[in-house]
Amino acid sequence: LDNLLLFAKYHHIDSDLAKAHADHLLAEMKLLDYKHKSVQSLSGGMKRRLAIARALILGCGVAACGACTVLVDGQAQRS
Repeated sequence: LDNLLLFAKYHHIDSDLAKAHADHLLAEMKLLDYKHKSVQSLSGGMKRRLAIARALILGCGVAACGACTVLVDGQAQRS
């Protein structure tokens, strides 16, 4: 969560809006259970999902099809 909030602050996004959006993104990326973990403790696939969440916190939408996300990580593909 801190990673996303720091990124949002760097891009001058309102902190209340950023927190709400970050929680939503972490839930969508199935990372909500890891929101208080350090980035270093995440698996490679989780780090890639966090990078996607960082891009999305800026408010731009990204269309992702199954074929595009196959390489993100296996856990995301199974769910």
